[in-house]
Amino acid sequence: MTRTNGALNRRDVMKISIGGAAALWLGLPNAAFAQQTQIKAAWYGGQDTHDRMQQAIKLFTQKNPDIAVNVEFAPFAEFYDRLPVQYSGGGAPDMHRHSMTYLFDYTKRGLLADLSPFVGQTIDISALYPGVVEIGKDGDATHAIGNNQISVALFYNTSKLGATFNPITLDLARAPEKIWGVEASLDFTFDHVKFGGTASWADSRLDANSDGRYETKLDFWRVPPFKLTAYIDYRFESDWRVRLQGLYSGSEDRFPGVVPYTVFGQSPIDGFFTMDLSVSGKLGPGKFSVGFQNVLNKDYYPVISQTTAVGRDEAYAKAPGAMMLVKYGVDF
Repeated sequence: MTRTNGALNRRDVMKISIGGAAALWLGLPNAAFAQQTQIKAAWYGGQDTHDRMQQAIKLFTQKNPDIAVNVEFAPFAEFYDRLPVQYSGGGAPDMHRHSMTYLFDYTKRGLLADLSPFVGQTIDISALYPGVVEIGKDGDATHAIGNNQISVALFYNTSKLGATFNPITLDLARAPEKIWGVEASLDFTFDHVKFGGTASWADSRLDANSDGRYETKLDFWRVPPFKLTAYIDYRFESDWRVRLQGLYSGSEDRFPGVVPYTVFGQSPIDGFFTMDLSVSGKLGPGKFSVGFQNVLNKDYYPVISQTTAVGRDEAYAKAPGAMMLVKYGVDF
């Protein structure tokens, strides 16, 4: 990354991840977005989070009237289904909210900027608890600014013309819909240990005939099953850390009247649990890391494969088994 006179350039901005959006957005100077007129910000959460983020953006645009902020927001599960695709396609938000459950992975992939040169200067953290600030640190680098350790959000969304896309038939169904649910997250730091997790659940109703009666539910493509994640991250020595994280996706038979594997997105979903393990640290002139994905070698189909199970070959794509990735890098 390149910087000029301590200001963030476009490449830096595209890789910023934040937990406390207001702390960063309100502190960046105009020079941070030199020669840029539009940026994209994204977050997950319910209406309260949305309102607070919009207030932060309003204050930012008042200080920076030449910068337009385009926003995206979604429930937790939908947000993290979309974010990896955006990063892969080069359309990731310039700034976005991040959960600690996924922050470590994005950091190790080099997707997030180091905010350390700006913390305490353009980014004011004086009103934050020290433990919250430490959550976003990886050694000497700071990749996120936390805003809280425990959060619970309820959400209720309605649309008079909701859209459900079928990627198998390429049909787009439009109908009134309602979606509601709850999202919770916990991130906590105690000395050299960080731990936390997330939980998300949602339900829905669809007025398929537009007759004012919401008699059916949205399919699993739109509203996934209950999801639970957890992690524990332990730092030993000064530059080494070990992290264990798990994901549980619940079972659900949302459409009992449908013959399994005959209708897109409506077959019963089988739950699964998977765990990842990683160790990383400074070794010689560089940094070494070894990661184990699906360390328990679970044999399962991910939710996306189960939702597309309608007799097509791609519906039979199992998740990868146990995998090991070893990396060693030297910066020069």
